[in-house]
Amino acid sequence: MSIVKWRCSPGVGAWAFPCAPDACAQDAPALWTPEISAATVIIGPAPHPVTEPLALDLERLGDIVADHITSTGRYIVIAGSHGKHRIWLNSDCLKAGCAYIVPSGQGFAVRMAATRFFERHLRGLSKNNQPAELGLTALRHRKMALMLRLIDADQAHIRRREMAFTLVYPRLEPLVGAAWKGSTERRRTQRLIDEAIGMMHGGYRALLQG
Repeated sequence: MSIVKWRCSPGVGAWAFPCAPDACAQDAPALWTPEISAATVIIGPAPHPVTEPLALDLERLGDIVADHITSTGRYIVIAGSHGKHRIWLNSDCLKAGCAYIVPSGQGFAVRMAATRFFERHLRGLSKNNQPAELGLTALRHRKMALMLRLIDADQAHIRRREMAFTLVYPRLEPLVGAAWKGSTERRRTQRLIDEAIGMMHGGYRALLQG
């Protein structure tokens, strides 16, 4: 993350957060560094010779909902009509002309999709729908929401059987005894909990690579 917020508690100390912990994600979107988030468009100085460098007018980018300058560059999140655009900008390029930079390797397809998506935004094209590479499918979104609820239940020390038939299988009659211990419901619930804990401890970053 590119921003660290500090929350102080009198007599206790302070904690570092990547974003303000009480801010709504819609109003204060996270600023991801491009090496972590493949959906972050990288804009740097145009190589020479370039016949048509990228014409970038910061005043006409649209609704900027997050903007932060660091020693490594400028991080911007723009709320477009069909989704958000995340930009990392090398400020030097505003003086000499800009160009998109798309590193190869992991996340290349996502980087290309994000770059094309932003380019269409700049051109004001009407069919500027967010590419599938930049979002979760409906099924994946539901699974992520379920895993968040499982993490909350796990940290509240809710029993596995209660988690299974309250969150994972709410329409099934709860199993008991040996039937529960040997059930596929128990095994799947445990797999989801393990995956959720892994996501909480850094696994979520894999989502940022597409």
